[in-house]
This record gives sequence, structure tokens and C-alpha cells, in this order.
Amino acid sequence: MNNQYKLCPKCSTEAQEESLICRKCLYNLRSEPLLSKDINDNNQIFVDSNTRLENQTSYLKRRLISIVLISIYAIIFIFGNIIYIQKYRLLPALPVGSSQTQINNTNLAWPTEYGGTLGVRNTTQNFTIPSKITWAHALDLPALYDMKGLSTNLIGNEKYIFYGLVNGQIQVISTETGALVWSKKISGLLDSTPIIIDNRLFFAQRDGTISSIELSTGRVLWENNAEEVFLTGIDIVDGMLYANSLYSIFVIDIQNGETLWSKKLGENSFLETIMSKIFGSSNSPVKSLGEYPATAVSAKGEMLILGTTSAVKNIDRQTGELRHIHRTSWLEHTYIENDTFFTFSKNEIASININARGRWWDKVPVLRWSWGQLTIWGMAPPIPRDENNWILSAGKGNLRSNIIHLKMPAINNQTIFSVHYDGTIKAIDKETGILNWEKYYNTEVTDPIITKSGLVIGIDGDLVLIDVSSGNEKEKMAIKNGPINQMTIIGDSLFAVINDERIIRLD
Repeated sequence: MNNQYKLCPKCSTEAQEESLICRKCLYNLRSEPLLSKDINDNNQIFVDSNTRLENQTSYLKRRLISIVLISIYAIIFIFGNIIYIQKYRLLPALPVGSSQTQINNTNLAWPTEYGGTLGVRNTTQNFTIPSKITWAHALDLPALYDMKGLSTNLIGNEKYIFYGLVNGQIQVISTETGALVWSKKISGLLDSTPIIIDNRLFFAQRDGTISSIELSTGRVLWENNAEEVFLTGIDIVDGMLYANSLYSIFVIDIQNGETLWSKKLGENSFLETIMSKIFGSSNSPVKSLGEYPATAVSAKGEMLILGTTSAVKNIDRQTGELRHIHRTSWLEHTYIENDTFFTFSKNEIASININARGRWWDKVPVLRWSWGQLTIWGMAPPIPRDENNWILSAGKGNLRSNIIHLKMPAINNQTIFSVHYDGTIKAIDKETGILNWEKYYNTEVTDPIITKSGLVIGIDGDLVLIDVSSGNEKEKMAIKNGPINQMTIIGDSLFAVINDERIIRLD
């Protein structure tokens, strides 16, 4: 039996021979030709040779497209893993510092962004809040755009105290008398606190200059012009200075300032490659930014920790192999202790062990990002977090407006003390991440300092000693000169910046 029909060219739906429009997509069938198919007594359909050839060709096309798509995905997956491995093996083997010196950081260098071997902003002596102001040093504070005041923390030793101003002026005063010892205008701006080791000062400037200066005289011992931009601080370990710019990481011998090696953090995009070909690599107006550094590099033992705007990268300091990526946002501080590194973000505090490893999807390009986008729209489950050690939520929500900035944390053998710009103080168990206690002050608070006697903190115009186990106030003294902006403890004395106008010593 011979049947005639029409085939819709738009949706491939069969229609009766008298049909004028497609019943599925309403396509106009008036001008479509009639097709024939033969149906035998057993309801088997026999199409004409032209129709059969067209159907076979369509099937083969679909099959070929499927094979091509699967092949492309397999190629992307294989080469994506190769590119991932090559891209994140950032560093060559660990170089050796100068044999002439192996200076080790000591507790005299704190407080920097990192701290000494005992922990961040941690001193081991007993401490009683002093009441006598021995001297006051007036600050001649310049203004730079809308900024005014100090650009660094106070750091010092038993002889000298250092501070930097927002206009690039650096000054050293006497610990004993508060008198100005020397003042120097550096070539660039200082955005982070230097490190003091013995009688030497180390820092990186915004204009790309990395310097070593004699603390007692201000004499420049060496300078290294990296020709890049440094916005974060440095770390020193095994006689080598680590610094990360906006584009690269540098390792410098602290004895002579020689660059042992440097490595770019990001790969050039296609546009950047073309521009470098046109203008030359040194004159290209487009540079590879990679990921902006959020904190300075932290180095200790086997670990090298790079904090960027979206992640913390744990790199084997001996081999340069990327060990682990911890995803986080708005990172502010990192700290290494033994086989663990701690991260302090505006929305979380985390403890990650050296043995932590990323999941397989971290190695597939854009897969984690795509998963995250689907999670936001409720189309996928949340991405699992690191199982190693612990992660504690520190913010008040997920939106940027609810995130509370952290000041510099303080860490001792058992507890992490985080202080937030909204006046909150949190005591967190270092091993478990459990919140031991939380205290709120409805005013400005300073970075905390741990002593044997308790946690020392400035709260508006008051010096307060807090019991580390309970959070209760043990001692309190009012500073009548004005609010306390920052402070440090050297020996048995406390040095504080008051109202951004003067530095005082209390004994």
C-alpha cells in the first residue's frame, strides 16, 4: 500500500498529504512536495531510495558530530590537565642563599605581618599595664591624597623604633628617649611593615625597589630594582628574602641583594602576547597581572604560601610543586606554624595542613568556576570545602557589605585571637577551630598582643588586659591623651600611637 505525506522542513514532523500547516510548529506546508512510503501487510514501512539516503546521511552526520564533540572534550580534558600542571609549577628548585650569612628571624622583628617563631604578635614575658608615660614623640604627619598618618606598624628592638609615613618618609627614633635618630625619604611608597633582623631593616617599595638599610644609621646596604609594583610585605627564611609583586615572585639573597630567581605568576593572554610582539616585551602597555597578591608571601620549612585575591596556594618550597589550593575571598593575613598554615579572610579563618591536597575537579580548567555559578543559581549542590583541619566562618553574611575586615591576629600555643573592625574579639581554639569566647566593644580596637599575663589591647582610649581563657577584663587604664591607634611591646615597655599625633612610651 502506497501512502503520501508531507515532511515539515522546520521540525521534521510528518503531516498528511492534504495538510496546509504543520500541527507542531505551524510551518506553512502548502508548497512542500508530497513524499511516498510503502507499507506492507505487516505494517513495515518502505521508503523510497531518495528518502532513505537522506535519512542515512542525517544519521551519519549526527553520529559524526557526536564523535567530534566527545573527541574535543577528551582533548580539552587531557591537555587541560597538562596545562594545569605546567602552569602551576611556578618555581624552580629551591636556590641556596649566600654562604656568608644565614640570618634567622627572631622575636625582636615582630610585629610584622607574620611574626616570629612563637606566633603572630606574641611575647613570652609577664606584663602589667604600665601607668607612667616616660616620653612622647610628636609625629609630623604629611597628607597624601585622602590618606594621613603612618603607613606601617611600629616595630623595633631594645635600641630603635621604626615607622613609615604615607608619603614615603621613613624614620627611626630612640627606644630609650624618643628622640629622632634619623629620617630618610625613600624612592617609593611603603605599603607594608618591614622586617628587622639584628641591625638591618628589609622592605619592598611600591616602585619596585627592595632595600636593606642599617637600622642604627639609615645607611643603605643594598638595593634591588625589580621594576615591578610591590603592595604587600615580605618574608625572610634561610637567608633569603621572598617578595611577591603584582606580577611575579622574587627570591633575593639578603647578604648582597642579588636576585637568586624570579618567576612570573600569570601567563600572558593572547592580547598581551600580540601587544608584546608589537611594542616589545619591555615597552608593552599591557602586562600579565595573573592574580593580584592579597597578602605577602609566607615562607617557612617546606612551605611557601602565596595569597591572592581568590585563593591561597601552598607550594613546596623545595621543588616548586603546587601542593594545594584553598579557595577563599578577601584574604588579609597568612601565617605558617610547623606543618600547618593559617589563613585569615574577611569571611573565614582556616587551618590547613601541609598534607592537604586539592580535589580532582580543581585540575580541570573552569570546571570549579562553572560549578560555583550553578551553585549560586540553585542548580548544583555546594562545592565541598577542604576536609583537612578546620574552617570557621568569621563574617556576618555572604554579601560584601556584611563582611567585617580583620586586623592583625595574635596567636599563641593554644588560641587564635582575631580582632575585627566592628569591635569584635574572637578566641578560637587553634587545634579544632571551635570558638571559645567572643567579646564585642562598640568602638575602635587595636591589633591584640599576647603576653604571659593575658591579651593586651587598646580600646578607644583605654589600655585593657584580657584573660585569654575567659575573655574577662583583668586590668584597665585610661590614656587621657586620646584614642590608641596601634601599639607594640618591647621588653617591659609599651609603645603606642595616640590619636595619629604622637608616639608615647609607658613604663
